[in-house]
Amino acid sequence: MMEHEQVEIGADIKSAIESAQEKYLRDKSHRDKWRSIRASGIGDPCPRRIYYMMTEGDLDPISTDLVAIFQEGVDQEPGVRRYLSELGFELLKSQVTASWQELGISGSIDGILEYQGKQMIAEIKTVSPYAWEKLQTIGDFNEGYYKKWYAQIQTYMVLHGIEDAIFILKSKEAKKIRIVPVKLDYDYAESLLKKAEAVRDAVVKHEPPDFLKDNIVECKRCPFFQKLCNPPMDYGEVIPNVEDEELNAKVKEHELLHPSAIRYNALHKEIAESFDGIREAICGDFIIKSKLGVRHMKAQEERDVETVTVKIEKLTEESSD
Repeated sequence: MMEHEQVEIGADIKSAIESAQEKYLRDKSHRDKWRSIRASGIGDPCPRRIYYMMTEGDLDPISTDLVAIFQEGVDQEPGVRRYLSELGFELLKSQVTASWQELGISGSIDGILEYQGKQMIAEIKTVSPYAWEKLQTIGDFNEGYYKKWYAQIQTYMVLHGIEDAIFILKSKEAKKIRIVPVKLDYDYAESLLKKAEAVRDAVVKHEPPDFLKDNIVECKRCPFFQKLCNPPMDYGEVIPNVEDEELNAKVKEHELLHPSAIRYNALHKEIAESFDGIREAICGDFIIKSKLGVRHMKAQEERDVETVTVKIEKLTEESSD
């Protein structure tokens, strides 16, 4: 076969496979109207958005990049089950759906684990390197998308009448899992049930709940924003839109480097602790040196110091892990 023919065949198969992949992901990009309040969505901070998900469905298809991330998580789940089995632990009642008809809540669990005569809900999450570093204890699930996971597993415990659960976190980079125990938080679970009740009543009345207040980031990332939902955006001072390509590039790079920075700091701390009290040592191709120093701090009067904390949030939600 001539070289130019090989090149043409290579280009053809590349195009064929990548086109098929694009169609596969695009076909999965539409999200249907919810038939009930999903346990995976009840943690949404905006009851009005849950209402629209039940009455209108999602107006915009999600990106194929995000679909690919979701599908990778789905595809890895059976491997996690096999790995647990290899370790001597079996998940029972996989994908069993439970519902609370009166409140219109439903959800399908990944399984129930029995250990020492006790049952606990098991929820598998495949996670990015950033999430793997961040999610160490249940207290790390208190913000952003991870708070939705916390609400999800709390709802499962209520639906099944079980007071204990575990997150089984699976690293996307290696065959490693981490177990994060969860206890039923009665007060928080009660707040979720009240939210579900409010949404249920709103759906029956065909009247959406009130607008979300004081959270412009959530409004801007919402698929219903300025389509079905037009909240008053008077949140005090006007938020400027900084149109600076160079600065925008720096912010993007900052977010890309964030996981590496977290990992670097964690490793540096572990290494420093391992060589505590050792002035100098060789480790593989590296020499590790430590230096003991004393810093003299002058006594200061007690006073209040003004500080500024910068938090960067993306306006579009990209990953559920």
